[in-house]
Amino acid sequence: MIKGIAAMIKNFLALFLSLTVLFLGVVGYVNNAAVHSQQLIVEAAEARTVALQAQAIGIALNDIVSDLRILAGQAKTRNYLRDRDTAVLRDIEVEFLNFALHKQHYDQVRILDSDGMEIVRINDADGRPTVVPQQRLQSKANRYYFIETLRLGPGQLYVSPLDLNVENNVIEQPFKPMIRFGTPIFDQDGQKQGIVVLNYLAKVLIAELKQIGEGLLGESLLLNDEGYWLIGANPDQEWGFMYPDRHDLSFANAFPEVWQRIIVTDSGQFHSAQGLFTFTTVFPRVLSQSLAASDDATIVAARQYPWKIVSRVAPEILRARTQPTLLVLLTVIMGGLGLLALVSWMIANNHDQRLRAIATLRDSEARFRDLSAMASDWFWEQDAQFRFSYFSSTLAPTYIPPAVSLGKTRWELPIELTPEQWAAHRAVLEAHQPFREFEYCIRTDAGEAHWYSVNGQAMFDETGAFIGYRGTGRDITERKQAEEKLRRSEELLRRTGRLAKVGGWELFVCDNMPRWSAEVRRIHEVAPEYRPTFEEALNFYPLEARERIANAMRQLRDQGQTYDLELPFVTAKGHDLWVHVQGDAEIQEGQIVRLFGTFQDITESKHLEQQIKHMAQHDVLTGLPNRNLLQDRYRQTLHRAERERQRFAVLMLDLDGFKVVNDVLGHHRGDLLLQQVAERLLQCVRKTDTVCRQGGDEFVLLLGELGRWEDAARVAETVLKTINQPFALEQDEVAQVGVSIGIGCYPDDGTTLDALLKNADIAMYRAKAKGRNRYEYFAVPG
Repeated sequence: MIKGIAAMIKNFLALFLSLTVLFLGVVGYVNNAAVHSQQLIVEAAEARTVALQAQAIGIALNDIVSDLRILAGQAKTRNYLRDRDTAVLRDIEVEFLNFALHKQHYDQVRILDSDGMEIVRINDADGRPTVVPQQRLQSKANRYYFIETLRLGPGQLYVSPLDLNVENNVIEQPFKPMIRFGTPIFDQDGQKQGIVVLNYLAKVLIAELKQIGEGLLGESLLLNDEGYWLIGANPDQEWGFMYPDRHDLSFANAFPEVWQRIIVTDSGQFHSAQGLFTFTTVFPRVLSQSLAASDDATIVAARQYPWKIVSRVAPEILRARTQPTLLVLLTVIMGGLGLLALVSWMIANNHDQRLRAIATLRDSEARFRDLSAMASDWFWEQDAQFRFSYFSSTLAPTYIPPAVSLGKTRWELPIELTPEQWAAHRAVLEAHQPFREFEYCIRTDAGEAHWYSVNGQAMFDETGAFIGYRGTGRDITERKQAEEKLRRSEELLRRTGRLAKVGGWELFVCDNMPRWSAEVRRIHEVAPEYRPTFEEALNFYPLEARERIANAMRQLRDQGQTYDLELPFVTAKGHDLWVHVQGDAEIQEGQIVRLFGTFQDITESKHLEQQIKHMAQHDVLTGLPNRNLLQDRYRQTLHRAERERQRFAVLMLDLDGFKVVNDVLGHHRGDLLLQQVAERLLQCVRKTDTVCRQGGDEFVLLLGELGRWEDAARVAETVLKTINQPFALEQDEVAQVGVSIGIGCYPDDGTTLDALLKNADIAMYRAKAKGRNRYEYFAVPG
């Protein structure tokens, strides 16, 4: 009997140890696979959020450069820097003040002349922009941003590093993060006249990056090129480079080995002893748009000040997210070993029951294989009517008490699913099919949502008859919360793109089919399901613009040459727009595999640019050309006269009796009179001639292509006759004025506009001296 017991124990140990090795191997493999899968999910979520932060920076910087383009391109500013006309300076101050009031994110907006002296400065003043009086303007000739910007050529842009604002050698409190943007101003002759500088308040951008960073599992960091924290997990560690006693407080010192890996490449993701690090590099040179229309315009100094967007997930956080709890793992192992021991003992103890023991062992192995493959938190079983018949003890921490659930079907529990979802699940059960990742939500009494995922496998007896289901379940609440954070981050980016009217596109070289974001389709005014071919996408542009974008796309696809264009555009509903399009290429193993870029509606900024240009060249009261536009028209007339040997004349007009109207009837009536005078003067000349308001009650006529000098006199007589007619003002009021006219003839009286205006002015005063309301030549033409 002792020998029989010894043999039984020997058989038991041999069988049990073999099954134990197999079982532990399966559990270890499944555990490693589950850890790796969770790690991939975390890595993808971190990379996505870092990319969203980089895209937000790109949108902000492009808006700033667009503002700088408009300000630097104003003809009025260039003319003032050359001529120093005080009236023009007042207009520039008003325009810059309106710009600052509209934008609300610039600490200072300035114009400096070529000597470094401030010409115009708008201070933010805690959200209430004001014009700094002329006597308080300062010389900035020795400041680094003036020196660097003045060295630049046409279309080049200076970008300073991101740092804290310093006043009188003291860091301003509370902190005011600042970036300075500058570009030189050139006159029409290509001479450098000064610079435009924008002090950008970066606190709005930093707040947006922090909000997007809430979607990260770990720490959201922004570093400068020396490894100092601009955004850190601990605010006390930020801006260390600004304080002499805090130069050792940097990411580069805290994580020296990690920093060395980050600085050698623009983007990446890796694991180290300090955790999971995900990073990308932001270069203003890449993200900003060119100031000039030429393709070779450059952004200066941006490459010297890159920012590193970094996510760090600490090792303990990463382990907590990716590895199953020790309790779950021990439950699976101990339950499995106990069942294996029981089965092995039964087989060894009773040879007569060997066949039944083998069947039990096969069933046990199948059960553990199914359960192990699902890496679960708890186990469950159902009978043939889909009623719960068993729960493992690990179900207790969930919000479905086992005592309440036993004997019920799943659809009898307080689970939130739609009738359609229940119908689909029950169809799977009725077909006795396995199911995976069946997800549902249960709410606590306090209304808090908890999410669970279950897997199930149908069971059959020896005859093949269906006897129920067995499966596993796990709590996925944390994953659902992370997915919701990621969804909110993506929604924030979508809404931000909608506000900025910017979207994205991509085109894989293998299929040549453009793919548009929702915002790009909205700008095109097409349906959400619209999928154009490459040729159909080109048809939204007018012919000339179509040729430019087609050529740019061809060079991008063939050579990887990026492009940055502003083009006219017609939507599917026939609306005329202006768009800013950019394109880049993704290269893998030396081959271009994907084209991608941005698409932005810039119609409003284009209209604003046209309005500013019109205001710079026309008189506000009468709408007539001003001195700036007169100079341009004069150059055209002079060029045509020299080429075709033609005559032309300049007439200087000054109203007689206007001061009396102003003094007696008031300035408002005087303005109405000047507007009617402008209308009558336009009726006296040809469409090819120019009527200009010089200022006050002075007007200038530029008469081109004169056949004879007498033609100028005939126009003067017509003007006299027209102006002498009474002017009907408001409330049946009538005013009567005259006009004195001086005539200067080209080339006898001068060959420049200034000379002709001076001599015509002399002739005009001669007319006043002879009794007013008449015309006089400066010199009677021969």
